[in-house]
Amino acid sequence: MKNRKVAKVVDDPSLEDSANGKLHEVLPRLSKSVVSLYTFDGNDKCAEFTGIVSKSNACDTCILTSASGIRCFQGPTRINMNLSIFVNLPNGKTAMACLTKIDFDRNILTVTIGPFPDFREASLDHKLEVGPNNNVAALCCNKTRVGFSSGIVTELSEEFDGQKLTLSTCQIPELGTGGPLVDFEGNFVGMNMCHLKEGTLFLPKKKVLESFLPFRIRFRIRQASREICKSSTTHIPEDIEKLTSSPDFCPLPDNELTKELTKDLSSRGYPLPVTIEGGMHLRNGFEEKFPGDTWNKLTEKVASSLSLSVVSLASFLDGGAREKTRFFACTGVIIGSFKSMTRILTSASLVTVNKKIDENLKIQVLLPTNKHTEGKLQDYDLRYNIAVVTITDFHCRRIANLHAKRDDESYPKVVAIGRIFETGELMATSGVLTDNSSKLVSEETGASTCKVTKAGIGGPLIAHNGNFIGMNFYGAKETPYVPRNIILKLLKEFDRKGCVAADDRADNINQDRWSVPRPYWYYPSLAPRRIWGRRRYA
Repeated sequence: MKNRKVAKVVDDPSLEDSANGKLHEVLPRLSKSVVSLYTFDGNDKCAEFTGIVSKSNACDTCILTSASGIRCFQGPTRINMNLSIFVNLPNGKTAMACLTKIDFDRNILTVTIGPFPDFREASLDHKLEVGPNNNVAALCCNKTRVGFSSGIVTELSEEFDGQKLTLSTCQIPELGTGGPLVDFEGNFVGMNMCHLKEGTLFLPKKKVLESFLPFRIRFRIRQASREICKSSTTHIPEDIEKLTSSPDFCPLPDNELTKELTKDLSSRGYPLPVTIEGGMHLRNGFEEKFPGDTWNKLTEKVASSLSLSVVSLASFLDGGAREKTRFFACTGVIIGSFKSMTRILTSASLVTVNKKIDENLKIQVLLPTNKHTEGKLQDYDLRYNIAVVTITDFHCRRIANLHAKRDDESYPKVVAIGRIFETGELMATSGVLTDNSSKLVSEETGASTCKVTKAGIGGPLIAHNGNFIGMNFYGAKETPYVPRNIILKLLKEFDRKGCVAADDRADNINQDRWSVPRPYWYYPSLAPRRIWGRRRYA
């Protein structure tokens, strides 16, 4: 996109020609960071205002603007939920925006639209401070045309919507509300909030960043967390004392980024890194995808059936007034529905703490519709690590057929299915059944060569025609599963006399039989030393 034409709204006659000339040099570049927005209530156009492109990449575009255009007349901290927000694009088209964040205290709004390559991300956090009598320009945008008004910053200030705003002599129209105030080098000075006869009131840069930066940090952490939770391993490095004693060791700084990182990781039950190192990533997380995902190779019929019957579950430690902390996440499959109740088969690891069921854990189920609902533990058997969770008021369209007979000779290849709780993404990995013995497999359980991650625990193992073979767990070299005939036997037992008491089974349980590797941070500086420790279990 060529630089958009920039029109003069009004100039301060006291400014020198050299100053104005400098401003005109940077305005074409700044025009790519200024956009026009408007709101509709039904068919009625309500307000027009200007915004600042705060983030622009291949995924989406974030825009900062004033919240005045969406406030509700019934109260200063309420918004009109009937409003639709639109953004005028430089090519003359419009895009509907999604409300991302609102800060009523500072009267700032953040909206998001899809990616638009011609936008340019504004630089908001430069260190230069602008004081009284400095030359500035207020930018506004009317559809595709950018306008400006030059002036100076005054020493006057005024209270507006609970915030102390500073006055500049720039004169802008009402649609310039929410636009940027910049110095003649193009540096961000503040956000224009209100136009007066004497000039324009603006919120200083420091106040804007206080509202915007915490959101940007949280966004980047969430984005980074999804990226670092990808690789899978069966080894755990030993204690990282060598890393912390290294002269190059740099602990996490005590700043806003660390606080947000701590909050994000702790809420998902992950350990904190001891340092920040290039290439580091989290291993054994619940967001890890299956290696060699083969979901796209399933037949349309099988994939359609699985997408309607496979769910994801997570359990949470109840922190009371505090935010809840995730304890475990895994896959489940819908096995029955009666009236308003639906039954889900999954792993008992979802609710098992120290070989016993913790009934205080709260269960959330991610449905095939990508909506969350509360689950309730109905039955369990710790010997086979099986649990049945029920949900209500869900219209079940498909259930797993546990009664279809398996035919190993006709279908030697099998597929393990999983679903990630955080994203709802379905995964598949192929393998074959094996008779190899290991301490993880007993005479009443089987094993396959399918490589699953922790997210696939509790998921179905199926033949290529979709027939149910068993329920997967997790293994280092092979994946153990509980066969269909054992599951059917337990379900009949549940129906006959209720859940098997955990205490009755606890003494017969090998603690390593259903063990799950803990998440840990991988540091590249440790890799060449081949520092490996014994396997640890949750």
